Amino acid sequence: MLLEKKHFIEKYSDGKTSPQEILEYPERILQFGTGVLLRGLPDFFVDHANKAGDFKGRIVVVKTTGSNAGTDFEQQDHLYTHIIKGYADGKAVNESIINASISQVLHAKADWETVLEKAGIPEINILISNTTEQGLVYTDDDITAQPPQSFPGKLLAYLMKRFELLGDVLQSEMVIIPTELLEYNGDLLKSILKKHIEKNVVDQSFIDWMEKRVVFCNSLVDRIVPGKPDPDVLRAYWQELGYEDELLIVSEPYNLWAIEGTPEIKEILSFAKANDGIKITDNIAVFKELKLRLLNAAHTFSAGVALTHGLETVTDSMQDAEFEGFISQLTKDIRASIALQIDEDVKEKFAADVLDRFRNPNIRHYWKSIIFSFTEKFKIRCIPLMKEHYRKFGRFPETMVKGLAAYFMVSIPAMQSDGGFLTEVGNLKIKLNDPFSEKIYNSKISNGDIETINEYIAHYFLENEDQEMIKELQNVCVDYYQQTSKA
Repeated sequence: MLLEKKHFIEKYSDGKTSPQEILEYPERILQFGTGVLLRGLPDFFVDHANKAGDFKGRIVVVKTTGSNAGTDFEQQDHLYTHIIKGYADGKAVNESIINASISQVLHAKADWETVLEKAGIPEINILISNTTEQGLVYTDDDITAQPPQSFPGKLLAYLMKRFELLGDVLQSEMVIIPTELLEYNGDLLKSILKKHIEKNVVDQSFIDWMEKRVVFCNSLVDRIVPGKPDPDVLRAYWQELGYEDELLIVSEPYNLWAIEGTPEIKEILSFAKANDGIKITDNIAVFKELKLRLLNAAHTFSAGVALTHGLETVTDSMQDAEFEGFISQLTKDIRASIALQIDEDVKEKFAADVLDRFRNPNIRHYWKSIIFSFTEKFKIRCIPLMKEHYRKFGRFPETMVKGLAAYFMVSIPAMQSDGGFLTEVGNLKIKLNDPFSEKIYNSKISNGDIETINEYIAHYFLENEDQEMIKELQNVCVDYYQQTSKA
């Protein structure tokens, strides 16, 4: 039996809000994309607020890929199950919800006229997107096509239709929140629309309206939502739930959606009131810095260390006492090295959440995947922390030096094979997906490992820094590298 309305009504009959009432809430959000991140984070927040009686609005989804018009959603009354498993505040979490936030799914190609009709509904004043990073690019698009090819082209056509149907009135306002993982994604999307406007003949009154009534918000999303579970795992969930659900998703408990916006935006995004994971602020730099340093940099510092210790996944590594001690100290060193002024209790809470996320046994995150583009990641995420720590304390912390030495152990290729480069770590041979591998390998062949390390520290990682800092990092890194190599 497929998931259907009766399962939702049975599960939430004793809730704060009638499940039948939730299913009849009016449409208030247009969403471009049906991916698991959208369903596991923004749609999760909307559903939670609806069940709390705080938002009372549903989502019209526009599907931009594939050939069908959302029949997989229709077969399940637009419902799907969301399994949340992992750790939060050091405690195990295992729960399932039936998400009822989606009212209908339209296909951009087959249902474009219907999509444009939604532009005339004043209550649909929020638009969310996740069309992958490739979706937020400018392409030479025809915005009069049915539909335009690109997401920005579709969005501009939609906004022009809204202006045509509603005019320049308060009820025509729109808040647009892209969730693609790009810096300043809201500003970027607006700049792409402006390029389309310059190319196409667009009435000045529309341009004035867009500047006055349409707000593009930068945002940051953070939650691990893997793809569809393996067939055996999925069937086990179905047996436990008592119904089949082809749209079932699994996520970690941790959730964050940071949105740059004014108090007025906060009123429009009223679903935020029921969700602590939504942070609406005039500047999301703090959240970007915490994620970049305490999550991303911690991963990058740790990857080489884990691999050189024969550890394959993040979760397995957290079962190793020595590694857990390393990562715990590393997060303390990172907290002390963040240049941006952030309250200590905020950094401490974020670090604790990171360790909980690393321990999650339901997320199989392989270290060999984390070292993709290892060199550039290390420079952007990790080196600024090492420099800041040195400036503050006159030394480099042992955990970070160990991470840098392990980076070189992994990144200096052992051999060239089939046009690529391989590293040998213990009994593992790992193909390096790093644009720098060829340069590093050639340097190794010409100069040896130690000179390669010194060269990269001086002329790539610490370029333009003072010689005292460069010499110190070269010395401590080479010492660690040689000790580890002998061991």
